Amino acid sequence: MDRKPERGTQLTLTDQTTEARPAPQPGDPPQTPALLAARDYIDRGWQPIPIPLKEKRPTITGWPHLEIDESNVEQFFSGPCNVGVILGAVSEGLTDVDLDCDEAVRLAARFLPATEAIFGRASKRRSHYLYSTDLASTYDKAEIKFTDPTDNKTLLELRIGGEKAAQTVFPGSIHQTSEVIEWDAHGDPEPVSSSELVDACNHLAAAVLTARHFGEPGARNDCRMALHGLLLRHGWTIENTAQFAGLAMLAAGGEEDPAQRLSEARSTADKLNAGGHVYGFPKFAELVGDKVARRICAWLDFSVTEVEQIAPTEGQVSIRPNVFFLPDPKTIPPRQWLYDHRLIRGAVSVTLAPGGVGKSALTMAEALAMATGRDLLQTGGRSDPLRVWVWNLEDPEDELIRRFAAICLHFEIDNDDIDDRLLFNSVDDRLVITHTDRAGTTILEPIVSELVERLKQERVDVLIVDPFVSCHDGAENDNMVIDRVAKTWSRVAIKAGCAVELVHHTRKLNGGTVTTEAARGASALTNAARSVRALNQMTEAEAANAGVDNHRRYFRAVNDKANLAPPADASVWFELESVYLGNVPDGQIGLGDSVGVVKPWAWPCATDGLPPGAILTVQKALAGGSYRENAQANDWAGFEVGRVLGIATADKAGQYKVKKLIRGWVEGGVLKVVRRQHDGKSVPFLEVDEWFTN
Repeated sequence: MDRKPERGTQLTLTDQTTEARPAPQPGDPPQTPALLAARDYIDRGWQPIPIPLKEKRPTITGWPHLEIDESNVEQFFSGPCNVGVILGAVSEGLTDVDLDCDEAVRLAARFLPATEAIFGRASKRRSHYLYSTDLASTYDKAEIKFTDPTDNKTLLELRIGGEKAAQTVFPGSIHQTSEVIEWDAHGDPEPVSSSELVDACNHLAAAVLTARHFGEPGARNDCRMALHGLLLRHGWTIENTAQFAGLAMLAAGGEEDPAQRLSEARSTADKLNAGGHVYGFPKFAELVGDKVARRICAWLDFSVTEVEQIAPTEGQVSIRPNVFFLPDPKTIPPRQWLYDHRLIRGAVSVTLAPGGVGKSALTMAEALAMATGRDLLQTGGRSDPLRVWVWNLEDPEDELIRRFAAICLHFEIDNDDIDDRLLFNSVDDRLVITHTDRAGTTILEPIVSELVERLKQERVDVLIVDPFVSCHDGAENDNMVIDRVAKTWSRVAIKAGCAVELVHHTRKLNGGTVTTEAARGASALTNAARSVRALNQMTEAEAANAGVDNHRRYFRAVNDKANLAPPADASVWFELESVYLGNVPDGQIGLGDSVGVVKPWAWPCATDGLPPGAILTVQKALAGGSYRENAQANDWAGFEVGRVLGIATADKAGQYKVKKLIRGWVEGGVLKVVRRQHDGKSVPFLEVDEWFTN
């Protein structure tokens, strides 16, 4: 038979036939409705179970493990009985959303995913929605109940099954009320993701509970306004806010007026954005009850923030300014700089770079520098050992161990140097502090609170999160979302009394210079940071000037939020050096692993390698002729300087070095620039200023 009738088709027990079977023979058991239904469910790949007539629970011992198929189905369903179906993996992931109250039935189609398998009974049509999910393998529960905290009545159940087993009485049965349980839509359950179905049930339950406690019609306006404020404050869009509030009103017996709800939500949003008075959680809790309000917030994945918990009731004023009294400046506690005048206790810092430059390698080397108290990278970092926690959300644990081991090999660090001060987690240990769904992005306060407590317990001084994009699931271009995430990390730093460093990617720059403005996504992250460090890979031109071969091995750090980048030779430079671990098992042939380790690198000094008396030699050479200051001129002074000092000016590195020498000698009074007439123009030449005597 066709198992996908039109949506809404109602089937009676006589409609529940199976595909063509041999005609009943004399002496065969009667084809009861339960037997017909059980055969139908076996054909669908579901596991039926007999239940006493007008009952809802099986009485057979060990029923979760009972296997019924065509070979033995008549043995179990030959007499009058109800038919249940075991949910979960044994029935191809069958999952049942059981709607227990009228409000849930009324709103289900507006919140739950569409499905072609729905059933109920005369007094409660469409009260069971069926889906195919993997919830039984991901949830250690037979069912998830959504109850009203005021009377503990069930609003709806998400019936899962799995190891703890759950079953539902299906069509082919008689309800305790003597009503026939029958199909409203006799098609296939819709396959949906576990998270989608759980989220949908959470939102449906929240709307149902709101509807049950909206109060009398005359008091509903304030409740609706408070609900608008609550939803908007937690990042919901105006449209979603209006729809949710409107559906809750509809379930409470009101009329659906989408245009009016949208206008009200937009008006509330305008007030909120303008800094006006808008109701929120306190007013909502006052109207529906604190337990109800908190249960709704939990289902919507909202955190009731400290501000909302202590917000005053209308008419009270608890906001007060601080009166400034000038203390003795010497008694003001100094800022608690932890490392390199960049990481400060109680604040967030950002390291910014494109992929592949070396930002993870740098922060891991700095972590060991802080944990050992040694200035490994020669940046002037403090010498007191710190407790550092590196949470790398890109690499697995074994790779992080290789990288830390390579750093220790290069800098000759052993376990006694580190003690227990270096903590780490990998991509295998998920750290996501937000949850994003159709309603928007919310902060997962339980995770944030747990992290703060762990930071305190471990006495962590510095937490490094790498990369930032992996610690949240919000839209990275949404400034409101990223602002909440960044300020949450600031709150973590303050509450835990540590520095937090967030390692972040840049957008595609196509060879451009990394600046604060180059950060990928919304600018709210760098705006909220105490400092922003930009890493730039050495360019080919800089490599030529420095006289190095592979420019990709070198990068510089500019620790300035304003990004007033110093010249290349005045930046803090680092080099990536390959360190061999020697990790080839005895008796085996192999190359083992080599890992890139960051080490300090200094830009070559122009005076390096100059012979004794070089300055006087140059002065004598230039004093005997006429030499231009312009490096583009054929009679540029640099050619003569290079000749007498043995510096090859035919290549860029040599030219760069000579230019730096000449500039330094002019600034130091060894040479001077004078203007002369040349081909009818006034052009600059170089002459001896004061003869060098030392």
